[in-house]
Amino acid sequence: MTTPVKQKTWTITSNNRITFVSVADTLAKYLFGMKNFLVANGYTVKGSSNGTTAAMDGVDRWVTSADAQTHATSATAAQSWIVLQDSNPVDICIANFNSVDVSQACAGVSQSQSYVLAGTPTFKPTAVDEFGGGAGGSIGNFGVGSAVSGDRIWNGWVDSTKKLFRSNVFSGSTFVGKHWGVELIDTRVAAGPIAFSPAVWLISTSSNAIPNGTNGGWTRVLAASIHTGNATTNQVYFVVEWFGLSAAAFTTVQPELQGSDGYPAFPLGVALNSNGDGLGHFVGGNGKLGMLYDWWTGKTNAVPGDTYASKTFIAVDGVIGGVGNFGGVWPWDGSTPVIV
Repeated sequence: MTTPVKQKTWTITSNNRITFVSVADTLAKYLFGMKNFLVANGYTVKGSSNGTTAAMDGVDRWVTSADAQTHATSATAAQSWIVLQDSNPVDICIANFNSVDVSQACAGVSQSQSYVLAGTPTFKPTAVDEFGGGAGGSIGNFGVGSAVSGDRIWNGWVDSTKKLFRSNVFSGSTFVGKHWGVELIDTRVAAGPIAFSPAVWLISTSSNAIPNGTNGGWTRVLAASIHTGNATTNQVYFVVEWFGLSAAAFTTVQPELQGSDGYPAFPLGVALNSNGDGLGHFVGGNGKLGMLYDWWTGKTNAVPGDTYASKTFIAVDGVIGGVGNFGGVWPWDGSTPVIV
């Protein structure tokens, strides 16, 4: 079948190995590597903390991976954090903060670029319109997996407009942590019901989001006149073209009517389900937010590291199919994926 057409020009850093020393060291090296990748591709530093010194002064204090390693189990404790600005424009706060274990950090977004220092500068920064940021225990969390052995291999994507980035981590022949990133949406929201600007979402997905009806990430919309509950963070759900009430009907076969020469790839969109957002639903919030850029469904029985079209696309999980099935497709750089 026809190869999907990429809408964006991507820079991909692939197969970055972190030799295992400890879980905390691995997470710090991953955070440090992703920060360097984003800054090298045009994201700017608004402020940072190495766990000891912090300020919102444009200075990057993550000079080595050790500067990203101070972990906190509360937002109100000293931790490594950095706030980056993209071209949407939004603020993106990456903090070594998670109440569960040292394998996870969190990302948060401020659409109004409003992150400011907390009362104690080394604490996690705050923003009046933050979504994600670890609020509620898991919103915006990502990591390197809690296994106490095994190297991790991470990959990062950023587009040429500095409005989209995504990342994931392999270890032991599978994905660990979550796919995560902050990306622009090609919005389909009509004027009036909500304010959605900039139209961005925080990716935070791990497996089987479509069949289970679970969320694939988070965003923030404003609809003050119609909200009856939470007016900030909203769960985002994948949407995709359906066939015969079964996604699998077109993602496990090579359709004869399309020449039997490949698996179909359906573009993915995202939507709000206001009756099931789990955060205090609001009337008038159902419907498609928009289409995603360069993210498709693929065959559900792909395995980690599978590629398509001369290694120009790669299978990822977090979209469709049961545990162990990898029904998502992202662009790839032509290299052989390293997964162990």
